[in-house]
Amino acid sequence: MRITEQVLLDGYNGVANGGTLISVIDGTQIHWCYRKGNDNEGWSVTDRAGAGTITLEYDRAGHISIDDGCAEHAALARITSDEERLFGVEI
Repeated sequence: MRITEQVLLDGYNGVANGGTLISVIDGTQIHWCYRKGNDNEGWSVTDRAGAGTITLEYDRAGHISIDDGCAEHAALARITSDEERLFGVEI
């Protein structure tokens, strides 16, 4: 199966303590992050709005393109809620 943003969001399962997002696809847990592009700020982790790419983490490698068709995916609200619960709300 080809991993896309849609597949990651459909399988979204939570946020790890280290901040990576977790999806379960076909029974396999995949950790991933939205990241800024390779500019003067490096590959910093960010939210979807500030992201230039998606990176797969730990036992997987690669970049996945941001899909404009996923902008309203229900999992994005869950991601925001889960991150706020884990890390707090920035004021």
